[in-house]
Amino acid sequence: MNKENNLRSNLKSICIIFIILFIAFICIVKSFETPKENMKMLYAYNISRNINYGVHLKKNNYINQEYMGMNETYITELVDYIDSNFLYNFSVSQKATSKYEYKIISELNVEYYATGQTEGTKLWSREYTLLEPKTIETDTNQININENIKIDFNLYNEEMKKFKSEFGLPIKSYLDVKLIVNSEIKVPSSQKTEKDNSVISLKIPLNSQVFSISQNYEKLSKGQVFDETNQNNKSNIVLLVIGIILLAISVIGILNIFRKIISADRRTDYEIALNRILKNYGDIVAEIVTPTETEGMKVIDVKNFDQLLDIEEEIRMPILFYETVEGEEGEFSIISDNIVYRYILGGRK
Repeated sequence: MNKENNLRSNLKSICIIFIILFIAFICIVKSFETPKENMKMLYAYNISRNINYGVHLKKNNYINQEYMGMNETYITELVDYIDSNFLYNFSVSQKATSKYEYKIISELNVEYYATGQTEGTKLWSREYTLLEPKTIETDTNQININENIKIDFNLYNEEMKKFKSEFGLPIKSYLDVKLIVNSEIKVPSSQKTEKDNSVISLKIPLNSQVFSISQNYEKLSKGQVFDETNQNNKSNIVLLVIGIILLAISVIGILNIFRKIISADRRTDYEIALNRILKNYGDIVAEIVTPTETEGMKVIDVKNFDQLLDIEEEIRMPILFYETVEGEEGEFSIISDNIVYRYILGGRK
């Protein structure tokens, strides 16, 4: 029962210590943080990306309109070209200078699909330049790119049809048209530079009877930049002190639990040994409630209880047992002719 009570007590203590440890960790971490509401905002930035396109059609007897809009399904044989506009805007809320470079490329990609496979492996790709790289520097806090590109759909599609006809491989092909932008805006008042690297792309399937166009880019990025150099570098002393105190309490508590566990293990070994002796030799062991008077007597300590048994058999005197420390230590002794033969069970030897 005592063992079960000790186990419950230790588990309860461990739970409490972990809660205290968690609170200490939070306090210490928070003490080094400065809430943004207490910090000065230097500037806000906003990046928008977009593509508009229309799929222009050849003259045909079925669709009367000149072109089809975005996010529709298109018949490959009726497509003439794709008219696209790539849009990019990057701005900050403070006076700044801007530098950026960009280009537009198309990338022809071919994937091989083995029999029974649902995922392809890249077979080859080829890159074409649709807009030569441009580098621009301005004394403004805003970057604007608006480039119109006419995509010669049939040029790429015919190349893929020729490739498949020549080699007869199970392939899928598509065209990636990309605006690649590397930009930076310097804000002199804050001595900071905001940078962005963006890829805005269209994916156009080729060599199929019908197709749909997909877009791949993050439409909007925005945020705020705060002054971290002028904030109070002194940590929140109150939180830090509380955290350190709670951490110290946790460490002391953990050490105390370990001490109790070790002590409990020692008592368990003692109790097991004592119960075994009393059970097997209870007829020759007498338990006494007062310590043995050994003053003026010669005390001889023996190494183990078996040696004490040998002495008992030889001199035929009872073995006396007195528990010197309850639950931890006890003395077995035989008194004969002013000689005390003693065996100590437990912590002290």
